[in-house]
Amino acid sequence: MNMNANEPKPLNLAPECADLLADACAEIEQMTRIIGTMPADSSGNDLVLRGLAVRLHSLNSVIYWALLRDGTFDVAEASDTVHGPAQWKLAA
Repeated sequence: MNMNANEPKPLNLAPECADLLADACAEIEQMTRIIGTMPADSSGNDLVLRGLAVRLHSLNSVIYWALLRDGTFDVAEASDTVHGPAQWKLAA
């Protein structure tokens, strides 16, 4: 399915996928609030930020799986959307 990136894509999510996406989005919202309210000079922030980064990575995997499970999205197209066009990528 080759669609314009700006066009909405139909989703046929299984109920368990929709639940996972809703939970992941709620958790990401909570984490952004934590990051936004953290004191800039507090000791231990590095560990907190690393922990949040690890959890965000896990949530990203959950979201990616839920969206790609039904076959609506092309993995390569999704990757290009996230990482930008090929000309934006660093040369290997």
